[in-house]
Amino acid sequence: MQRGGLETNLARAGAALGIGGAASGLIWGFFAALGGAGLLGIAASVLLGALFSAAGITALAAPIWLALHLSGRRGLGTAAATGALIGFILFLGAQTYGFGLGAAPPADAATWGMRWLSAAATSIGFALIGAGVAALMWRVAYR
Repeated sequence: MQRGGLETNLARAGAALGIGGAASGLIWGFFAALGGAGLLGIAASVLLGALFSAAGITALAAPIWLALHLSGRRGLGTAAATGALIGFILFLGAQTYGFGLGAAPPADAATWGMRWLSAAATSIGFALIGAGVAALMWRVAYR
């Protein structure tokens, strides 16, 4: 596939998905190590993190990437911004009981506001991680 100066093929796209899963697994292992997990816990975090991250990337990011690729939006900035947006939305939703749609414990207005503010602040960190993983995947797919 060639359009817009950057090209890829199915093998590179598959390798990018694999690298994204593996890099994400290492990040989850790092978080487990920061949390004081033992060697077995860290290894499990790496393996399960890679497996579930690869599945999530394939299910969520791959269709978005395909649409962007076919429309000619193939730059590093687009990939990083897309990864950041996906990471932000996923973690914001996870921390706010499905954006407030799920059953949440009762809270007053101040607690509710702080929950959203805290969730947004934390999600910014995961957005940066998502941007980094997406940039790595972009490099593999479009080398």
